[in-house]
Amino acid sequence: NPAGPKHWLKRRFTPPGPTRVYLHASTFDNPTLPSDYVAEAAAAPDDFRKRRYTWGEWVGADGTIWILPDDQIRDPEPDVPFRVVAGSIDWGFVHAFAAEIAGQSGSGRLAVIDEVYERGRTLDEVIPRLLELQTLHHVAAWFADPSEPAYILACRRAGLNVVQADNSMDPGLLAVTRAIAAGLTVSPKCTVPLGGLPVYVWQQQRDVGFKDVPVGVNANPGDAVHSPVSPFNRHPTR
Repeated sequence: NPAGPKHWLKRRFTPPGPTRVYLHASTFDNPTLPSDYVAEAAAAPDDFRKRRYTWGEWVGADGTIWILPDDQIRDPEPDVPFRVVAGSIDWGFVHAFAAEIAGQSGSGRLAVIDEVYERGRTLDEVIPRLLELQTLHHVAAWFADPSEPAYILACRRAGLNVVQADNSMDPGLLAVTRAIAAGLTVSPKCTVPLGGLPVYVWQQQRDVGFKDVPVGVNANPGDAVHSPVSPFNRHPTR
């Protein structure tokens, strides 16, 4: 697969010379791929990943990772029920504790609908609010940062269905990108994603261009930005 335009392979093989040949092919040039795979590749968000891994272009990541359109900052339609609701938890005390709740409609569209954002609160002080929201929104599961197994156990004992989240970076980034492209909405009261999404950018390289590494500019907490969306890739009831 191609990488950034400054990659040594790109520099070595382009432009072609008398002793080397550069052959380019995209996903769609492979006649043996299943039709559903091709359709999914064609429908993927038009970002640098698609240009690299689908179109086979040597392009770099650029600037802001996500842009949430203004018309997607709103509460969900009240007459559209959610097929499943899940939450995410990012532990914190000095750095704020953040929990986001997202629902998925029958059509697959996601909506971030509620949150808990507390600074300087112990876990015992936060759990009652999580229990309240679990009942209010019928939260099927909470996906939590796995770095605090004792906290997860305490939440389970209190009656919260908390499971360890997958903190892999790429699946989370891709999940948010796809969700936004598919019409993800965020309630105006959910300050963490609304404040965090716009400030995540690709890391600037020293010479030119960007690395494939996201950086939050004064963003805190970080995990709660993508985790409300990524659980739906692996939700047990899906």
